[in-house]
Amino acid sequence: MKVHFIQHVPFEPPGFLLEWAEGRGDVISFTHFYLPDAALPDTLPDMLVVMGGPMGVYDTLPWLEAEKAYISDAIHSGVKVLGICLGAQLIANVLGAEVYPHSHKEIGWWPVTLTKEGLEHELFGHFPEQHQVLHWHGDTFDLPGKATLLATSAACRHQAFINKKGNAIGLQYHIEVDENIVECFVENSADDLNHQGEWVQKKHQILPA
Repeated sequence: MKVHFIQHVPFEPPGFLLEWAEGRGDVISFTHFYLPDAALPDTLPDMLVVMGGPMGVYDTLPWLEAEKAYISDAIHSGVKVLGICLGAQLIANVLGAEVYPHSHKEIGWWPVTLTKEGLEHELFGHFPEQHQVLHWHGDTFDLPGKATLLATSAACRHQAFINKKGNAIGLQYHIEVDENIVECFVENSADDLNHQGEWVQKKHQILPA
């Protein structure tokens, strides 16, 4: 299977998702939008993975509209698409949903709870109904039309969804991180930890013991 990763910043790599693809023997390619010569492929892969980043769906960036168009083409062509954090927001946006600043930030290790549909879904049903994941976002999104909500949290209702066609999944939270990536998040997004809020953990709460 041909798997293409879109990475927006160097400190949010695909981590365990890349290990998964490599372990399967997939053909892997990248678009690194933080590099000056970044370009999207001329063809669509079998699977597209869109990573996170500190920018917003509504920002003015030279590559953002092309990325949205590529994600839209992939979804409507039946490509399997997975979005993480910003990636989930981009999927929601190209499916017609609004993305906007949330009333508060959600940063740190907080539980998500699977919905009934999440518990019954083949890709989510093997997770506990409630499990801890890493969050690092200030934006949220409306659920795209006819999409199914798969997971929620106390701080942010729309945490995971799948489109009606069943080939695009958005996760507002991070499942790809290992210890090194978590340390990179803390180092490169330290200003976020200065935010005072009920759902913002401190550095010592986020980093592995």
